[in-house]
Amino acid sequence: MALDGTKVKANPALDANRIAGTIAEQISRMLTETEMADAQEDRQFGTEAGGPPMPKDLGCHVDRQARLKACPEKLEARATAVAARQKERIAAREVEEQETGKHKRGRKPKEPAPSVDPDALANPTEPARSSNGTGPGWCGCCARWHRPTPRTRRAPRRRASRQRRTRGCPMTSSSPASA
Repeated sequence: MALDGTKVKANPALDANRIAGTIAEQISRMLTETEMADAQEDRQFGTEAGGPPMPKDLGCHVDRQARLKACPEKLEARATAVAARQKERIAAREVEEQETGKHKRGRKPKEPAPSVDPDALANPTEPARSSNGTGPGWCGCCARWHRPTPRTRRAPRRRASRQRRTRGCPMTSSSPASA
């Protein structure tokens, strides 16, 4: 319960608490795993190699710089393509309004942005791939209207029915635990 009296369903995650002995065990287990992985890589690639070879495209700093310099150009090209499509929509709407003599219903399309969106993403390591963003709109995973940030970009999930969501919930009276 919050200070203002608001009830919030929370998961305190009591199993996440660890005692010092458990933490020490986990650290030793992690160190053992890294030593085993290091030994396996030494057997596979040799002790002087230092691990798996770099991809040919990323091995030279000149290639990496070229890819990084290409990213703003790619974003600019993408922004101009979006602006051109938006201008075409606006022009088509105006032509249709002039032909019919009536104004179309709904909000008029906005003019395209004059510059690149500062939140736009470009992939310098794999130029063929683009971000998997869902775009602005209703987010089904958190049930809010927002513009996803790079951290929250993912496909929206379907919400469960009210009955499934409340099953086993200690905050509701209809849960089987309180019955």
